[in-house]
Amino acid sequence: MLMYNEVKTLPALIASSSNPQELSATFQGALIAIVPIVIHIMQAQGIQITETTLIDIVQQVTSIVSICVMLFGAMRKLFNFVKSLVK
Repeated sequence: MLMYNEVKTLPALIASSSNPQELSATFQGALIAIVPIVIHIMQAQGIQITETTLIDIVQQVTSIVSICVMLFGAMRKLFNFVKSLVK
């Protein structure tokens, strides 16, 4: 289950009704549905998608997202560390 620990409550649209600190199942499902929707749109435009191409695309996207998350976390940690030294 995806968790969002930095904020105590999420906006009502994406928060779980059973636990406001978690993403809602509806939002998680929408995120998961993006890949098949994009594939369908690409095929409708005449772009042929092979299994190998799809795997490459998913790996590249997840690599980029994970690098961005890691860099954001490292920058935030560095900012908080410097902020604690200034106090």
